[in-house]
Amino acid sequence: MHDESVKAKPLWKFQDVANHFNVPVQTVRYWNSLGRLPSIKIGHSVRFYPEEIEQFIKTHHRDPVNEGGHK
Repeated sequence: MHDESVKAKPLWKFQDVANHFNVPVQTVRYWNSLGRLPSIKIGHSVRFYPEEIEQFIKTHHRDPVNEGGHK
């Protein structure tokens, strides 16, 4: 039986992640090739869970106030 109340959230493509980070698609492809971004491979396509990208941002956030030892 298929439950109509459960809807899958759409996965992001490279362009979606690039838009989110405000960087070129080539940058996202490069980061992904280095294994820096959480992604999944579906056939020949690479996709991203939006929640995992948000978590990636939270865990890799740098506080600019504390950069370089300045307070």
